[in-house]
Amino acid sequence: MTFKNLIVKKEEGIATIMLNRPQALNALNLEIAEELEISIKDVKEDKGVKVLILTGAGRAFCSGGDLQAIPIGKEASQGRDFLRRMHRWVNELVNLPKPVIAAVNGLAVGAGCNLALLSDIIIASEEARFSEIFVKVGAIPDLGGLYLLPRYVGLAKAKELIFTGDMIDAREAERIGLVNRVVTHEKLEEAVRDLAQKLAKAPPIALAMSKSIIHRGLEADLDTVLELEAYAQGICFESQDCREGVRAFFERREPRFEGK
Repeated sequence: MTFKNLIVKKEEGIATIMLNRPQALNALNLEIAEELEISIKDVKEDKGVKVLILTGAGRAFCSGGDLQAIPIGKEASQGRDFLRRMHRWVNELVNLPKPVIAAVNGLAVGAGCNLALLSDIIIASEEARFSEIFVKVGAIPDLGGLYLLPRYVGLAKAKELIFTGDMIDAREAERIGLVNRVVTHEKLEEAVRDLAQKLAKAPPIALAMSKSIIHRGLEADLDTVLELEAYAQGICFESQDCREGVRAFFERREPRFEGK
């Protein structure tokens, strides 16, 4: 599948979606949002894909929304319609039943910072920079930032980052829990690929169930999560993957999971 603003590759069970507007620092507009919606749906439906990597071309991961494409100064209804169209793929990405890794290769500000937060694991280059820059243009975070950021860094730090719009470097992002790991710029692709290959070998059913219940658990009480665990664990116990995993454990070999 060919896109104007994305490069999509699939190999060895790993799909990569690369934002490809380097001349605009991979800024988001409705056209790229529509392509993201299509490509994420394709990854979801492709049973051969076990893991998704998100990254950007050039020196930016994503510089946020394209200010030239946003209806600034228009009626509020136009702004709401624009954001609703931009948001159509957000739930699909967050709830994708496959691990999503953000490889943050450079600037990740505004909606670009929140795009990274939509992933499950964030690995950043030392050259990465992060900012909830919205306040500096008189706006509020979108793309799920107001929901996600407090869950990553805590309420007080999220308010500080959102109210100030300050830029932080990759090491500070790692310190506050915004990213999982920081590596040298030269090692970013290798580190992300190694992790993706590891996750691609993991049991798909168990990963999908775990991801779903983690998300549900953020809004549920312990009794609800315990019941969800019992329901999902029953499905796992019945699966061929679980039987294969137990056999491999006793035979002291690596298991071969097939998502069945």
